Amino acid sequence: MISNLPKQFVQTLRDVHKDKADEWLRDFDKLINDCEKRWQIKIMTPFDLSFNFVAPAIRKDGTEVVIKLVIPGDEFVSEVDALTLFNGNGIVKIIDVDIAKGILILERLIPGKTLASL
Repeated sequence: MISNLPKQFVQTLRDVHKDKADEWLRDFDKLINDCEKRWQIKIMTPFDLSFNFVAPAIRKDGTEVVIKLVIPGDEFVSEVDALTLFNGNGIVKIIDVDIAKGILILERLIPGKTLASL
């Protein structure tokens, strides 16, 4: 799947995260496979990518979710803390998270809008 990632997305990761990006990208396909198995989801074509991998996914029971994969760091921890604090009140709700691996499974909001588009 890494070969299918947009070149600009890959370059942005390398510009921002340096060597961490290369390591994360090298293990990206394994991360995708591990997520699909762990959460019993099928990850679909990603949304427009900027700094993080964000894609719709379908759970085994047919529920639509969104998966967000990031290079873990302080900013990710702060995002998880904020989403946890709001607990779905006026903002997307966390279904599951793995902070160490930079994984967020979120409810799917339809229609959904990115913060950047607002």
